[in-house]
Amino acid sequence: MCSHIKKLRQCFQRYALQKRILPADIIGRGRIGSLFNTKNAYTGWRRILNYFSNPDIVLGRHDVIPDDYSGRIFCCVRAIVMHTRINACPQAKREDLIFMQNGHINPTPESTGVLSSCTRVVLYIGISTKDALETDGFTEHDPQGLTVACGKWAEQLKHRLAYHNLSCNIVDTDMFEMAYYEKIIWLCTFNLIGMYHGALHMSQVANDNTEEVTTIMHELFQVVQQRTTVCFDLSNSAQRLLSYSRTLTTFPTSFSEFETRNAYFYEHSKRMIAQGQQDPSPTHTSYVQVVFRDHLNQPIPEVSI
Repeated sequence: MCSHIKKLRQCFQRYALQKRILPADIIGRGRIGSLFNTKNAYTGWRRILNYFSNPDIVLGRHDVIPDDYSGRIFCCVRAIVMHTRINACPQAKREDLIFMQNGHINPTPESTGVLSSCTRVVLYIGISTKDALETDGFTEHDPQGLTVACGKWAEQLKHRLAYHNLSCNIVDTDMFEMAYYEKIIWLCTFNLIGMYHGALHMSQVANDNTEEVTTIMHELFQVVQQRTTVCFDLSNSAQRLLSYSRTLTTFPTSFSEFETRNAYFYEHSKRMIAQGQQDPSPTHTSYVQVVFRDHLNQPIPEVSI
């Protein structure tokens, strides 16, 4: 009896939440695009009913945004194609864009004039495959979750994540920038060390390579503090990200998207050395060089940042 009451309560809660979710244009049919598409929130006959009652428009990354569309635009594509999607968006609709890409993506919306008006989110959601259940960013250090959003449609983004029982914290610009760079540093550190040691899982890096993690993280935090106005509590930030990584027991590390991740720090090191100064992140530089030489067997790409 109790289980039936609980299920009934959950149905009412989800129905009430669905009524607060406004229609959206979702660009991208991958793991993240499927997450934000509420048509995928059910299974069986409820999914069929939800499919026909849901007004969302789902587009591929090369599809054109309809001229008569006036809702929110969830841009769920890789960082490398963000620029083309922004250019494909009518000027009047660009303030409705919502970005959730990993890595140092700020230069793209900034160069296209949408950084100050768009909505941005830093996602801490693990989705191992397209149809797998999502894991949230809850840890002992962050019981409220690590995902944060900022901007015009942050509330709508929070509703869609809550529809999947996922957390989201709405923050101001200063707090968002700190979370934005923390996520970049987390990606750059754990994936680099994991690849350096032979493609370890995230939790393995956190548990077995803690000293390396702390060393590289502190280097990268200090670089961000030198290049921006963002300030960190280095020890606290490192411990929070280590705590999160220990929950990712089934997620392998993957050294990818160098141009929007590690290149931000590697190119800065090259500039400092060229100017006769010390490398501000020597451990990171050394690991990047080893990974490209010994594991990827290719030269390090030249990136202008």
